[in-house]
Amino acid sequence: IRGTAQPLWTVTRNDGSATAVFHNAFGQGHAYYFATDLFTGYQDSLGKPEDKHAPRRMQLLHELFDQAFAEAGVKPQVTIRLKDPKTGQPAARCPWVYTAVKKSGNTRFVIILRDYGVTSTPLEDLPVTLQFREPGAIYDVVAGKFLGQGDSLDLTMVNSLGRVLAILPSEVLRVEAQKPKESY
Repeated sequence: IRGTAQPLWTVTRNDGSATAVFHNAFGQGHAYYFATDLFTGYQDSLGKPEDKHAPRRMQLLHELFDQAFAEAGVKPQVTIRLKDPKTGQPAARCPWVYTAVKKSGNTRFVIILRDYGVTSTPLEDLPVTLQFREPGAIYDVVAGKFLGQGDSLDLTMVNSLGRVLAILPSEVLRVEAQKPKESY
């Protein structure tokens, strides 16, 4: 490829190496060229946890999109990272996790589900760190439990177990309810 594009990722096979993704900066903008069908590899990885390379393929795509979004100034509402077994610090993104964020007033609701598509192959539980774009008081909605204050939360992702979290601006210290006045 001619021009100012720089190789970003190279793939290696038995017959040699080739650049798979190119990056080109244009002033304040960025362009990416995929010289291979990475997305089919991503889709093929879904539902195949028995493939030992599938998690890494998914993590590579996550890392690429994280880089592209960061360069565009976009930060996700929540990122789920595996914990490094040696340091205990957040590391690569956790594969096979569905996230959704909804907002109602000042409350953000985060739904997370560790899902493997059509397979029911049991996999080990994973210690992860949830990193939120904005800090707050974090509650487990289903358990009705206060989990802490801040912009991150350590927990264990369990196969096919969904979690619903609420992030409020501050901790709820008291709730008062009054009987409504009768209108007749």
